[in-house]
Amino acid sequence: MAFAAAELAADKLPSVPNRTSPPALVGRVTLGAASGALAARAYGGSVVVAALLAGAAALAATFASFQLRRLASERGGLSSTAAGLLEDAVVLAAASALARRG
Repeated sequence: MAFAAAELAADKLPSVPNRTSPPALVGRVTLGAASGALAARAYGGSVVVAALLAGAAALAATFASFQLRRLASERGGLSSTAAGLLEDAVVLAAASALARRG
């Protein structure tokens, strides 16, 4: 949860590189893999498999959310800020729903 809060705050800073830039991608995939490994450890699953799946999910989600945000701005007429806030709301709602299930 702390990683998510930090990402939400950092995403608003102008000095933060584009989410699809190599340094940002490495960070996202690494944190995704680490989160998957920790979850697997807590629930008794395969740490390696969970890390690989979560890292791949982080990579896919990065590009999917980037494209959805771009489309919301270009085709939906939303400003970049509005599209970003919409994206944040969707992510928070999904995280909240997943947390209630766990």
